[in-house]
Amino acid sequence: MEIQCSLDVRYAEQIAALLRPPSPQEIQ
Repeated sequence: MEIQCSLDVRYAEQIAALLRPPSPQEIQ
């Protein structure tokens, strides 16, 4: 179950990164 939760977080982070413009910190 812990692994599933971590995967969900990963997916959420990827989707959030696609929906919003990247921050200068992420570009570097």
